[in-house]
Amino acid sequence: MGYKLLLQVHDSIAIETPTTQVNETARALRDAMTCPLTIHGRTMTIPVDIQIGSNWGELTEWTGGRDEGGAGA
Repeated sequence: MGYKLLLQVHDSIAIETPTTQVNETARALRDAMTCPLTIHGRTMTIPVDIQIGSNWGELTEWTGGRDEGGAGA
């Protein structure tokens, strides 16, 4: 994949990727971040929200490719 990690602050990550790879990158990020964790015998999955946009002021919720012209997740 051709993405670049730009910034990580607390629980937020900013990634730059070509527009042709937005859905592929978002899916990979979602899959990596929602991997179940087992701590002290309890398994949990931490939910994530993914937003996409050309800049911070234009971010919109990523819907799994359904609204960005790609195939749905």
